[in-house]
Amino acid sequence: MKFRVFHFFGVMSFFFSVLSIAGDAHLTFGQIKQGASYHAEQASYTDPVPGLSREKEIELSGYLRSGITRIQTTLPPMGQKDWLEARLMHRARASWDITESLSLQTEARTRLFTGDLVKELNGYAASIDDDPGWVDLSVVWTEQTSWFLTTDLDRLYAEWDQGDWNIRAGRQRINWGMGFISQPHDFFNLYSFYDLDYPERPGSDAIRIRNYVGHQSRLEFAVAPGRSADDDGILAFLLGTTWRHVDLQLAGGWYRNRLAAGFGWAADLEGFGLKGESMFFGRSDRAGDRFNAVLALSGEYMFDNGLFWVGEFLYHRNGNRGEFQIIGNLPSADNPSFSRTQWTSVLSYPVTLLTQGGLAAGWYPEEEAIYLSPNISVSLANRLDWQLAGQWFLGAPGSLFEDAGSVLFTSLTWYY
Repeated sequence: MKFRVFHFFGVMSFFFSVLSIAGDAHLTFGQIKQGASYHAEQASYTDPVPGLSREKEIELSGYLRSGITRIQTTLPPMGQKDWLEARLMHRARASWDITESLSLQTEARTRLFTGDLVKELNGYAASIDDDPGWVDLSVVWTEQTSWFLTTDLDRLYAEWDQGDWNIRAGRQRINWGMGFISQPHDFFNLYSFYDLDYPERPGSDAIRIRNYVGHQSRLEFAVAPGRSADDDGILAFLLGTTWRHVDLQLAGGWYRNRLAAGFGWAADLEGFGLKGESMFFGRSDRAGDRFNAVLALSGEYMFDNGLFWVGEFLYHRNGNRGEFQIIGNLPSADNPSFSRTQWTSVLSYPVTLLTQGGLAAGWYPEEEAIYLSPNISVSLANRLDWQLAGQWFLGAPGSLFEDAGSVLFTSLTWYY
C-alpha cells in the first residue's frame, strides 16, 4: 500500500527553501569521485565517521539551476520530433542535529517545466509526479497548458549514530555498489548512467542498520517495503571488510519476490584501481522472473596530468530489447542495461583550474550501437557554474538505438 502524505511535507520543503536561501552554507552535493582507488563503500556525503561527535546546529544549503534541453528523437506514431524544454530548479537541503546522536535531514527539489514536451505530451506532468517510493512525497502545485510546477522530497530521514552503530529511517540513499558506472549490489536505488541533470541520485524509503566491526569491517541490514501488494519489497544485508589492502563485500537477500546474492571486491595495483561486482537472482513465480546474473568488471586510473579514466565491462544474462525500453524504463538491480553485454568508458580532464571536460562512451555489441556523451563545465565565478553536455545514441538499422536520437543540455547553477 502506498501513502500520499506530501501536502504537509511539501509545505515544509518550501519553508526550508526560504530558510536555506537566507543561509550561507556551501553545497557539498554531487562531488566528482577523484583518484584511482575510490573506497569500495562509496558512502554518501552525509554518512557519519565512527566516533566523531556532532555539533548541535541546523545546516542549510542548496542551489538554483536554470537549464535548457533540446531533444531530437523518433516516436511512433508521432514520427521524428524536435523538442525544446526549459527548466528552473531550486534544490534545498536542511540538516538538524537534534542531539549528539540524533539528526534529521530533508532535501527537496522544486522544478518549473515549460516548453514543447509540456504542450505536446499528454500526461507529462503526471509522469514527473509519479513518486517511486512507498510514501508519496511529490506534488504538482499547478499545471497549465505550457508549464507546470512540481516539488518532490528525495531525502527525508532520521539518523541515530552512537559508537559503532548507525540507524537511518526514511527516504535515503543506500550506497552498496562498488563500481563507478554500474553497481550490481545497489538493490535499493540504482541510478541511471544516462541522467544528465540529477547528480544527487534518487532515494529509497527504507530502514538501514549499520554496525562497524573493528576498524575495517561493517555489517548492514536494510528493508524497503513494496509500493503495492504486487510489488514485493526488499530485505537485504551487506558484509564488508578489508583483507591485505583489498576491499571485499558480500551482499544478498530477498529482492522483489526472489532470492539474490553476490560478491564484490576492489583493489589497487600501483595506482591502478580494479573492481569486480556480481549479483545472481533466483527464479520466482512471477512471469518473466527467470534466473539472472549481472557481472561488472572495471578499472580506473588517474594520470599525472590530471586525466581520470574509467573503463567497465558489464554482463547482463537476460539483457535484451524486450526487457528494456531506452526511454521509458529506469534501470534496476536485476535489469541494469539495454543489451546482454556493455562496454563503457568515462574520461574526465581538468582543462584549466576553472574548466573541466569529459567524455562518456558506451558500446552495445548485440544492438550494434554506440553511445557518446561529451560534457564541459566552467566555474564562471564563486559558486556560479556553467555546464554543456550532449548525448548521441547511434545504432544500426533495426537496432534499439536506430531512432533514439540526441539530447543537448546546458545549465547555469548558483550554489549557496
